[in-house]
Amino acid sequence: MKNIEIVGIVNAFAANKDSSMKLPAGVAWKRRLNMKALTEAKAVIDEALQEIGKRYADDEHSVEGENGQRNVKPEYMADYAKETGEILVQETDVTIRKIKIEDIGDITLSDADMDTLAFMIEEGE
Repeated sequence: MKNIEIVGIVNAFAANKDSSMKLPAGVAWKRRLNMKALTEAKAVIDEALQEIGKRYADDEHSVEGENGQRNVKPEYMADYAKETGEILVQETDVTIRKIKIEDIGDITLSDADMDTLAFMIEEGE
């Protein structure tokens, strides 16, 4: 799975954490195990991205913005984007426990709910 996909799935799950969606127990359990594995992978991705950010946070590569955060100078932005992009396109092996769409049953899912499940649904024939 590409790192950018891992980041997107974990972020969608975090943003939708207060959902009232009631999944069948087996599906909920697999999603829990999958999210644990993805969250652990995302922590490693975040660490790598933070290391890149630190290298560009010095006075040579960045300036302090109005909000007090460091902003990469325009002349270094392409290099910064290239380095972060290289991390995000990497593949990370994560074991995903799959479900069939039928396993979800006939519950109504919002788009946000589906975003937290789509990665684990087996492709149909």
